[in-house]
Amino acid sequence: MSEPGEEQFIPALSHEDAVVRGYAAQMLGIAGGSDVLPFLMEALRSDSTPTRRAAAETLGNLGNTVAVPSLVAALTDPDGDTRAGAARSLGKMVATAAVPEIKPVLAIRPSVASSAGI
Repeated sequence: MSEPGEEQFIPALSHEDAVVRGYAAQMLGIAGGSDVLPFLMEALRSDSTPTRRAAAETLGNLGNTVAVPSLVAALTDPDGDTRAGAARSLGKMVATAAVPEIKPVLAIRPSVASSAGI
C-alpha cells in the first residue's frame, strides 16, 4: 500500500453497516493512490447504496481513467445519486473515450446529463 491508513479502510468496505462501508470508500479516496482502485471499483457494485454513491464520487476524485468502464456501468445504477456521482466523476476525468457508451444512457436518463454538466 502506498499510503498509511489504507489497510484500515479496505476491510471496512465489507463491514456489516452500510454507512461504515460508505465512509470507508470516501476515506480510501483521501488516503489512497492507484492501488485502491480495484477495491473502489468493486465497491461500485456493492449491494449497499451508500457504498456505491461514495465509490462513484471517490473514483472521480482520484481521477484515474482505469475506472472509466466501471463508472460508465454505474450510469445505469438504480440509485439516482449513484448515477449522478458516476456522471460527475466521468466529467472530472474528461473521459472522452466513454462518450459513445454514455450517449445511450443520456438519452434514457436526461438527469444524468445535467449531473455531469452536459
